Amino acid sequence: MKTDLTQLHSQVNELCSQYPGLDAPNAFLAWFARAYLVDDDGEAVSTVRGGPHDRGIDAVFFDDALRAVYVLQGKYRRAMGHSENRADVLALASLAPTLLTDDPKPLRAFLENTPGPLRSTLEMIRKRVRNQGWNLHLYFVTTGKVTAYVRRDAEAKVSEAGETSVFQCFDHEDIERILSDYIDGVAPAIPRLLLPIHGREVFQRPDVHLGIESWVFSMLTRDVGSLFSQAGRRLFARNIRGYLGDKDINKEIRKTLRDEPEHFWYFNNGVTIVCDAARRTTTGSRDILLIENPQVINGQQSTRTMALAGNGRASVLVRVIAVRRDSTKATRNYNRLIDQIVKATNWQNPIGPADLRSNDDVQVSLERSLRRLDYQYLRKRETYSEAIDRIGSRPMYQIKMKDLARQLAACLVDPSYSREGEHALFSNEFYPRLFPGDLSVWKYLTVYWLGDAVRSESHGDSDRAAAKWFALRFIWDHLHARPLTIARARVLVEAAQARAHGGSPQRKLKTAAAHLARIALLCGIEYYRARRRSTKDVIDDFFRRQHLFDGFEKFSRSSSCKRRRALRTAVETLHKLLDELMEQ
Repeated sequence: MKTDLTQLHSQVNELCSQYPGLDAPNAFLAWFARAYLVDDDGEAVSTVRGGPHDRGIDAVFFDDALRAVYVLQGKYRRAMGHSENRADVLALASLAPTLLTDDPKPLRAFLENTPGPLRSTLEMIRKRVRNQGWNLHLYFVTTGKVTAYVRRDAEAKVSEAGETSVFQCFDHEDIERILSDYIDGVAPAIPRLLLPIHGREVFQRPDVHLGIESWVFSMLTRDVGSLFSQAGRRLFARNIRGYLGDKDINKEIRKTLRDEPEHFWYFNNGVTIVCDAARRTTTGSRDILLIENPQVINGQQSTRTMALAGNGRASVLVRVIAVRRDSTKATRNYNRLIDQIVKATNWQNPIGPADLRSNDDVQVSLERSLRRLDYQYLRKRETYSEAIDRIGSRPMYQIKMKDLARQLAACLVDPSYSREGEHALFSNEFYPRLFPGDLSVWKYLTVYWLGDAVRSESHGDSDRAAAKWFALRFIWDHLHARPLTIARARVLVEAAQARAHGGSPQRKLKTAAAHLARIALLCGIEYYRARRRSTKDVIDDFFRRQHLFDGFEKFSRSSSCKRRRALRTAVETLHKLLDELMEQ
């Protein structure tokens, strides 16, 4: 993580390009909302309210699930050394007592010169917090600095409005932490949760040297299940898998909860939660642990099953690990520690190498880029229904990480590796070559759609299926001969997606790609027959051999290949149609 927030500026510029009406300060707030509050670019942009006479209220978000409203004021500074003005910070903090006071006069005076739409929003905030029991969160968000004494004064001002209001300041160090989480796929964050402690036994272990504080205690299963009801799937963003559904382990958890709840504490491994900070306190007569920015990194299957079980009074072991992240170095150490804990504690269900890559920065970034294009990228193991429910709608296309890895192996390494299992594809040797961080999303999609064309042309024919990875590599290499720019890749992908019919240019290009795939497959079968060692040499075993592709390239240009002219014509036709579409 660079301390000059270069990656943040890149994210802000990307939002400005994506939404031309958005200037940089508002794009910064939209990015913050996307990273910390909402799970959608469009919804994050819609939170922005900044403009003339905005009374310092730059963004507002109503979270129905958490019954909370968030009011944001933002300051986007290119230089981190700028100290924010005390009056600006306290102006936002003063909104809570002004808005929630029993005396209508201060509120009436405040609203007098407020534009109509903002006035309606403020009245709605007052109604939900005062009458419906919502919480009000006031966030001052800046890439500059805010001193500790200004924070304390602002928090004291907000406390005048009662326990339903919270003030929080996010300066450049906090933004770096949120940026790190965002890149890791932990977005939007969960600001805080309350963990009701069951029983009197609480073990607390501070580790001053590592900056870690741990808590071990029991909770009722209904309270653990309610965490999912409150926070949803984002509670498990750092987990290496999604929900696995009706697996044997989940059936056993359900059975124990139903038949032997008194034994559940002894049979279940419990739940492990990491967070930024934890504080033991009381609410009413209950002993609770208040945790900030929590993530369940072990126990997702148990937590989801407890949520389905409903009103469970069984007891379950809970471990909370609070890791201080008050510097860039501490954030790096946090990320390494969490990765190690996740790997060490998630062995109840078998873990594969692909699981351990599912939260990699490249995978998270690829998922977000594809989502903007109406693709759902399945980087984690989960049920199909879970995948659909997670995004709230059925996507136009779905791509599995493991399937894409096989296609990339054919194009970027060697076609024989496409037949290898995940232990090879996701190993330290090959994974960086399959998923380089600088490969455009349009080139990933080109690999996917070329692979789809080859798969369609080989479907139902075992000989063609054996040669499909060679055919895919051949097409990929010949597309790069021009070369394959991002613009050309985009045209090819859009043609592959098109529903066009008849003689449209996109339909012609799509048909030409399918024709090239068919000819390349047939040439692959010819190559096998010409090079097999004996008539007993099985075609599937033949194409498993490494370093055969260079020989196939030479063969495709030789007189031994009966379809060499058809193959060359198909390649030229594809490039010609691509050129025509590029000129339009």
